[in-house]
Amino acid sequence: MNIYFVTRWGNDREGPNEADTNFIVLASNYGEAAAIVDERLLDVENSKAARFCQRITELGVTHGDIGRSKIILGPSIEHALYHDDIGIPDDKKWVRDSIEEGWEDFSDYYED
Repeated sequence: MNIYFVTRWGNDREGPNEADTNFIVLASNYGEAAAIVDERLLDVENSKAARFCQRITELGVTHGDIGRSKIILGPSIEHALYHDDIGIPDDKKWVRDSIEEGWEDFSDYYED
């Protein structure tokens, strides 16, 4: 299982340009991590921010016998200061603007 830092820009009360909604998730891949968080965010009615996550960073691997994917922390409301995730390779980071467009690798997203 991998450990992911999953972010939705902004929060339900203040909107997309304020403190971010963050989660730490255990999952076998980033798509699974996104699905778990998206399911959680879809439950919120009248949100002022997107109802899906928009940035994922793979932090590492867990060696415990977890057995299933799950959110282990969150939602935590605070500004996500990435500074390009110093020390984390670009192929361990993904970004999306909408669910329909899907995920892009970090370097491809910021190349455009």
